[in-house]
Amino acid sequence: MPVTSIRHASVADIETLVDIHNQAWQETYAGKIPQQRIDELSDTEERRNDWLAALERAHHDPELHACIGFVDGTPAGFALARPSADVDAPRATELKLLYTLRIAHGTGLGRGLVDAVLGDRAAWLWMLDDNPRAERFYAKLGFARFEEPVWRWPNAAKPDVRLARDAQGPAVPRLAPEHPATALAQEAIV
Repeated sequence: MPVTSIRHASVADIETLVDIHNQAWQETYAGKIPQQRIDELSDTEERRNDWLAALERAHHDPELHACIGFVDGTPAGFALARPSADVDAPRATELKLLYTLRIAHGTGLGRGLVDAVLGDRAAWLWMLDDNPRAERFYAKLGFARFEEPVWRWPNAAKPDVRLARDAQGPAVPRLAPEHPATALAQEAIV
């Protein structure tokens, strides 16, 4: 049985987060959207800048949470939750990013990452429409379609759909104890 662990992401993790992000896009969307579009959206420099901005905000914003997950010590996923930026958002918190690599599928890492960044809060997310595997996963976490699919991006191959959930029962983030931020996070949970 693979061993999973999760900790808060930091600026020191940026290169790893970018690598996971790009690999996860290849694994997740190949065959679902055109490869050229995947490649266009996998700009390493842009992702690096996005992660740097998010992690710097997370350092000062208690409502923004970014975690990185591991399978048998290998970086294999991440999640990012933030206050909703959309004015018509169905909930106050957005699960902005959740990606796991294939090696993490079936290990519980995805669920653990969601628990770590959301806890029991109500939240919403965007999901590529016609993605039954992801939709089944999110349904297990209390998410359901909130509205009809919409075309959000120029040159999009498929529409996106918003999923939302109400507050859940208590979920305790499972963070790796060796990370310095974990002690503070665990104290805040208790």
